[in-house]
Amino acid sequence: MANPEELKQAQSRALKYLTYRERTEKEVSQYLNGKGFSTATVRRTLDKLKHLGYLDDRRFALQWGQSRIRSIKPGAYRLTKELEAKGVGAGIVQETIRTLYAETDEKDLARACARKKISGLRHLEPEIQMRRLAGHLQRKGFPTDIVLATVQEFVSPDAGKKSRSRRTPGPSSCTWES
Repeated sequence: MANPEELKQAQSRALKYLTYRERTEKEVSQYLNGKGFSTATVRRTLDKLKHLGYLDDRRFALQWGQSRIRSIKPGAYRLTKELEAKGVGAGIVQETIRTLYAETDEKDLARACARKKISGLRHLEPEIQMRRLAGHLQRKGFPTDIVLATVQEFVSPDAGKKSRSRRTPGPSSCTWES
C-alpha cells in the first residue's frame, strides 16, 4: 500500500510534469519511477490523474498528431512510430492516424515537404535532386507510391541536360574546364 505522504508527493510531481505539455501514461509512469516512487504509488497516481482527466492517451495522441502535422508534416508511418514510442496503445494509434489523415491528405503533406526541400536542391543535377528528395520524403514517413509520385512531380529528369562543356567557377572551383 502506498504511503499517503508519498502519494501526495507523487501527485504533485506528476501535475507539475503535466503543466509543460500533455503526456502519455507511459511518460508519466517513467518520470515517477525515475524519481524513485514505489510501483504502488505510481499506479495509484496514474489512476487518480486519469480519473480527474489529466491523463488521456487518446487526447494526447490527437493533440500530438495535429501538432506534428502542422509543424513537421510527417507521413502516417512516421507519426505512427512516434506515437508508439511515446507509449500510446496500438488501437489508439490506429484510430488517431485514421482520424488525422482523413482530415489531411498525405499527398498534400508530401508536396509541402517537397516544395520546401527542393528549393535548396535546384543547383544540383536532377539525379541527385531525385535521390535527395526521395530520401527526405522517406525519412518523413511517406509511403513509396507517394514518394515516387511527388519526386516525379517536382524533379524533371531533363532539367540538367544542357551543355556542360564549360563550368562556371563555384566557391570551391578556381579553374575553367573545356
